[in-house]
Amino acid sequence: VNLACKAVLAAITNLDYAADSAIESDQSKTCTQIRASSLRRQCFADIASKHELELELLRDVDIRWSSTYLMIYRAVQLEPVIKDFLHSATFEELRRRCELSPAEWSALTTAGRILKVPFKFQQALSAEKTPTLCNTIGSFYTLMSSWKALQKKLEEENPDSFGAEAEIIQAGIDKLQEYFSRTDDVPACTVAMSKPPHHFVAIHHIYLCSSQPRFEAKTLSKTRPR
Repeated sequence: VNLACKAVLAAITNLDYAADSAIESDQSKTCTQIRASSLRRQCFADIASKHELELELLRDVDIRWSSTYLMIYRAVQLEPVIKDFLHSATFEELRRRCELSPAEWSALTTAGRILKVPFKFQQALSAEKTPTLCNTIGSFYTLMSSWKALQKKLEEENPDSFGAEAEIIQAGIDKLQEYFSRTDDVPACTVAMSKPPHHFVAIHHIYLCSSQPRFEAKTLSKTRPR
Protein backbone atom coordinates (compact mmCIF):
# COMPACT_ATOMS: atom_id res chain seq x y z
CA VAL A 1 0.00 0.00 0.00
CA ASN A 2 2.85 2.36 0.83
CA LEU A 3 4.41 1.87 -2.61
CA ALA A 4 1.04 2.30 -4.32
CA CYS A 5 0.42 5.57 -2.49
CA LYS A 6 3.94 6.76 -3.28
CA ALA A 7 3.15 6.10 -6.95
CA VAL A 8 -0.05 8.14 -6.61
CA LEU A 9 1.79 11.03 -4.94
CA ALA A 10 4.45 10.94 -7.66
CA ALA A 11 1.70 11.14 -10.30
CA ILE A 12 0.00 14.02 -8.47
CA THR A 13 3.22 16.05 -8.62
CA ASN A 14 4.04 14.97 -12.19
CA LEU A 15 3.71 18.05 -14.40
CA ASP A 16 2.94 15.81 -17.40
CA TYR A 17 -0.56 15.41 -15.92
CA ALA A 18 -1.05 19.13 -15.26
CA ALA A 19 -3.32 21.33 -17.34
CA ASP A 20 -1.64 23.81 -19.69
CA SER A 21 -3.05 26.72 -17.66
CA ALA A 22 -1.98 25.33 -14.29
CA ILE A 23 0.53 27.20 -12.15
CA GLU A 24 3.03 25.56 -9.85
CA SER A 25 1.97 25.57 -6.20
CA ASP A 26 2.68 23.62 -3.04
CA GLN A 27 0.11 23.20 -0.28
CA SER A 28 2.77 21.94 2.12
CA LYS A 29 4.62 25.22 1.54
CA THR A 30 1.47 27.15 2.47
CA CYS A 31 1.06 25.16 5.68
CA THR A 32 4.73 25.58 6.56
CA GLN A 33 4.66 29.35 5.97
CA ILE A 34 1.56 29.83 8.11
CA ARG A 35 3.15 27.84 10.94
CA ALA A 36 6.54 29.54 10.56
CA SER A 37 6.22 31.89 13.55
CA SER A 38 4.29 32.16 16.80
CA LEU A 39 2.67 35.40 15.55
CA ARG A 40 1.31 33.69 12.44
CA ARG A 41 0.14 30.67 14.40
CA GLN A 42 -1.69 32.86 16.91
CA CYS A 43 -3.32 34.95 14.19
CA PHE A 44 -4.39 31.78 12.38
CA ALA A 45 -5.80 30.33 15.61
CA ASP A 46 -7.80 33.53 16.23
CA ILE A 47 -9.34 33.38 12.74
CA ALA A 48 -10.07 29.66 13.13
CA SER A 49 -11.84 30.41 16.41
CA LYS A 50 -14.10 32.90 14.65
CA HIS A 51 -15.04 30.13 12.23
CA GLU A 52 -15.65 27.83 15.21
CA LEU A 53 -12.88 25.53 14.03
CA GLU A 54 -10.49 24.69 16.85
CA LEU A 55 -8.04 23.01 14.49
CA GLU A 56 -4.43 23.52 13.41
CA LEU A 57 -2.72 22.93 10.10
CA LEU A 58 -0.66 19.76 9.84
CA ARG A 59 2.65 19.08 8.13
CA ASP A 60 3.40 16.04 6.04
CA VAL A 61 6.30 13.66 6.56
CA ASP A 62 8.03 12.28 3.47
CA ILE A 63 8.38 8.75 4.87
CA ARG A 64 4.69 8.52 5.80
CA TRP A 65 2.25 8.92 2.92
CA SER A 66 -0.70 8.99 5.32
CA SER A 67 0.63 12.26 6.77
CA THR A 68 0.19 13.80 3.31
CA TYR A 69 -3.44 12.70 3.26
CA LEU A 70 -4.01 14.10 6.76
CA MET A 71 -2.34 17.39 5.80
CA ILE A 72 -4.58 17.71 2.73
CA TYR A 73 -7.70 16.70 4.66
CA ARG A 74 -7.01 19.28 7.37
CA ALA A 75 -6.19 22.01 4.83
CA VAL A 76 -9.51 21.42 3.04
CA GLN A 77 -11.30 21.58 6.40
CA LEU A 78 -9.60 24.91 7.11
CA GLU A 79 -9.97 26.39 3.61
CA PRO A 80 -12.07 29.41 4.75
CA VAL A 81 -9.63 30.07 7.59
CA ILE A 82 -6.62 29.91 5.27
CA LYS A 83 -8.28 32.31 2.82
CA ASP A 84 -9.16 34.82 5.55
CA PHE A 85 -5.65 34.58 6.98
CA LEU A 86 -3.95 35.20 3.64
CA HIS A 87 -6.27 38.12 2.84
CA SER A 88 -5.48 39.96 6.05
CA ALA A 89 -3.43 43.12 5.49
CA THR A 90 -0.63 41.84 7.72
CA PHE A 91 0.17 38.93 5.43
CA GLU A 92 -0.31 40.43 1.99
CA GLU A 93 3.16 39.35 0.84
CA LEU A 94 2.46 35.81 2.02
CA ARG A 95 -0.80 35.78 0.06
CA ARG A 96 0.99 36.59 -3.19
CA ARG A 97 3.32 33.64 -2.68
CA CYS A 98 1.01 31.02 -1.19
CA GLU A 99 -2.61 31.65 -2.15
CA LEU A 100 -4.32 28.83 -4.05
CA SER A 101 -6.76 29.43 -6.89
CA PRO A 102 -10.27 27.86 -6.89
CA ALA A 103 -9.04 25.29 -9.42
CA GLU A 104 -6.13 24.38 -7.16
CA TRP A 105 -8.42 23.98 -4.15
CA SER A 106 -10.58 21.68 -6.28
CA ALA A 107 -7.52 19.65 -7.29
CA LEU A 108 -6.45 19.44 -3.66
CA THR A 109 -9.87 18.13 -2.68
CA THR A 110 -9.68 15.50 -5.42
CA ALA A 111 -6.22 14.43 -4.25
CA GLY A 112 -7.66 13.99 -0.77
CA ARG A 113 -10.47 11.81 -2.12
CA ILE A 114 -7.96 9.62 -3.94
CA LEU A 115 -5.75 9.16 -0.87
CA LYS A 116 -8.73 8.60 1.42
CA VAL A 117 -9.33 5.18 -0.17
CA PRO A 118 -6.03 3.58 0.92
CA PHE A 119 -6.12 5.49 4.21
CA LYS A 120 -9.42 3.83 5.15
CA PHE A 121 -7.98 0.48 4.05
CA GLN A 122 -4.94 0.97 6.26
CA GLN A 123 -7.07 1.98 9.24
CA ALA A 124 -9.31 -1.06 8.82
CA LEU A 125 -6.37 -3.47 8.78
CA SER A 126 -4.61 -1.84 11.72
CA ALA A 127 -7.81 -2.13 13.76
CA GLU A 128 -7.74 -5.94 13.59
CA LYS A 129 -6.61 -7.52 16.86
CA THR A 130 -5.44 -10.60 14.97
CA PRO A 131 -4.55 -9.75 11.36
CA THR A 132 -5.18 -12.66 9.01
CA LEU A 133 -3.79 -13.31 5.54
CA CYS A 134 -7.16 -14.12 4.00
CA ASN A 135 -8.65 -10.81 5.15
CA THR A 136 -5.61 -8.85 3.98
CA ILE A 137 -5.62 -10.28 0.45
CA GLY A 138 -9.36 -9.79 0.12
CA SER A 139 -8.99 -6.21 1.36
CA PHE A 140 -6.39 -5.52 -1.33
CA TYR A 141 -8.93 -6.63 -3.91
CA THR A 142 -11.49 -4.30 -2.33
CA LEU A 143 -8.97 -1.44 -2.34
CA MET A 144 -8.38 -1.79 -6.07
CA SER A 145 -12.11 -2.05 -6.71
CA SER A 146 -12.72 1.11 -4.66
CA TRP A 147 -10.12 3.03 -6.63
CA LYS A 148 -11.69 1.88 -9.90
CA ALA A 149 -15.12 2.96 -8.64
CA LEU A 150 -13.67 6.37 -7.77
CA GLN A 151 -12.22 6.62 -11.28
CA LYS A 152 -15.68 6.12 -12.72
CA LYS A 153 -17.26 8.60 -10.30
CA LEU A 154 -14.69 11.30 -11.05
CA GLU A 155 -15.22 10.77 -14.77
CA GLU A 156 -18.95 11.38 -14.31
CA GLU A 157 -18.29 14.51 -12.22
CA ASN A 158 -15.54 16.03 -14.40
CA PRO A 159 -15.65 14.58 -17.93
CA ASP A 160 -13.53 17.42 -19.33
CA SER A 161 -10.59 17.08 -16.91
CA PHE A 162 -10.85 13.42 -16.04
CA GLY A 163 -7.78 12.22 -17.97
CA ALA A 164 -5.22 13.39 -15.41
CA GLU A 165 -7.23 12.08 -12.47
CA ALA A 166 -7.57 8.68 -14.14
CA GLU A 167 -3.81 8.46 -14.70
CA ILE A 168 -3.11 9.37 -11.07
CA ILE A 169 -5.41 6.66 -9.72
CA GLN A 170 -4.18 4.16 -12.30
CA ALA A 171 -0.61 4.63 -11.06
CA GLY A 172 -1.70 3.32 -7.67
CA ILE A 173 -3.80 0.49 -9.12
CA ASP A 174 -0.90 -0.67 -11.32
CA LYS A 175 1.48 -0.77 -8.37
CA LEU A 176 -1.02 -2.72 -6.27
CA GLN A 177 -1.69 -5.15 -9.12
CA GLU A 178 2.03 -5.73 -9.58
CA TYR A 179 2.35 -7.07 -6.04
CA PHE A 180 -1.14 -8.54 -5.77
CA SER A 181 -0.57 -10.79 -8.80
CA ARG A 182 2.42 -12.38 -7.11
CA THR A 183 0.10 -14.21 -4.73
CA ASP A 184 -1.68 -16.07 -7.55
CA ASP A 185 0.72 -19.02 -7.65
CA VAL A 186 1.60 -19.13 -3.95
CA PRO A 187 -0.08 -22.18 -2.36
CA ALA A 188 -0.12 -20.67 1.14
CA CYS A 189 -2.08 -17.65 -0.11
CA THR A 190 -4.53 -19.84 -1.99
CA VAL A 191 -5.19 -22.03 1.04
CA ALA A 192 -5.57 -18.98 3.28
CA MET A 193 -8.14 -17.51 0.93
CA SER A 194 -10.07 -20.77 0.59
CA LYS A 195 -11.00 -20.80 4.29
CA PRO A 196 -11.79 -17.19 5.24
CA PRO A 197 -14.30 -15.93 7.80
CA HIS A 198 -17.86 -16.45 6.55
CA HIS A 199 -18.48 -12.76 5.76
CA PHE A 200 -15.56 -12.70 3.30
CA VAL A 201 -16.31 -15.99 1.55
CA ALA A 202 -18.17 -14.51 -1.44
CA ILE A 203 -15.46 -12.05 -2.47
CA HIS A 204 -12.75 -14.71 -2.14
CA HIS A 205 -14.73 -17.06 -4.38
CA ILE A 206 -15.01 -14.32 -6.99
CA TYR A 207 -11.28 -13.61 -6.86
CA LEU A 208 -10.26 -17.29 -6.94
CA CYS A 209 -12.47 -17.95 -9.96
CA SER A 210 -11.05 -14.98 -11.86
CA SER A 211 -7.36 -15.35 -10.96
CA GLN A 212 -6.98 -19.07 -10.27
CA PRO A 213 -8.51 -21.00 -13.18
CA ARG A 214 -6.64 -24.11 -12.08
CA PHE A 215 -8.23 -24.00 -8.65
CA GLU A 216 -10.67 -26.91 -8.76
CA ALA A 217 -14.38 -26.23 -8.40
CA LYS A 218 -14.70 -29.02 -5.86
CA THR A 219 -12.32 -27.14 -3.54
CA LEU A 220 -14.49 -24.05 -3.77
CA SER A 221 -17.64 -26.02 -3.08
CA LYS A 222 -16.19 -27.27 0.18
CA THR A 223 -15.49 -23.73 1.37
CA ARG A 224 -18.92 -22.27 0.66
CA PRO A 225 -21.01 -21.64 3.79
CA ARG A 226 -23.98 -23.94 4.19
